[in-house]
Amino acid sequence: MGNPTLAYRGDILVMVAFDPEIPNAFVNFCGATGISLEITNEILSEKIGDCEDWSASIQTIKAYGAQDSRATFNGKWAQQNHGKVLRWVLDQKMLPVRVHFVTAGAGDVEYIDGIALATSTELGDIGNVEGNSISRNLSLEFSGKLTLTDKAA
Repeated sequence: MGNPTLAYRGDILVMVAFDPEIPNAFVNFCGATGISLEITNEILSEKIGDCEDWSASIQTIKAYGAQDSRATFNGKWAQQNHGKVLRWVLDQKMLPVRVHFVTAGAGDVEYIDGIALATSTELGDIGNVEGNSISRNLSLEFSGKLTLTDKAA
């Protein structure tokens, strides 16, 4: 068994279509130094007993419930998307977000797409005395199910 092929900066891109009038006009999110994507499944559980043998141990059955997805952007404030991010949050826009797996092979997942709501943004290090650049954090939650698109052969 060989070593795994790892991904680095540029192998996976996160893009946003900031103009709702042009939903497929994706641009790379500028200023990000770390982005995380989380997909969680709710697990429903229910206790049931045997129909015939009421002294038998109770069993727990489980099933999938709702699915939830969110993303967190950590990085630096960037002039390129300054107003776009503020309007996303303050105007409560729902925007298309795409995760692009640049090195995906034929038949493997190349894109994850979803509609994201901006839950919060934070600017940090404003007025710092050490000359550091301003930081920006952005938190998103996706509405509905994410869509997977495989890379064509």
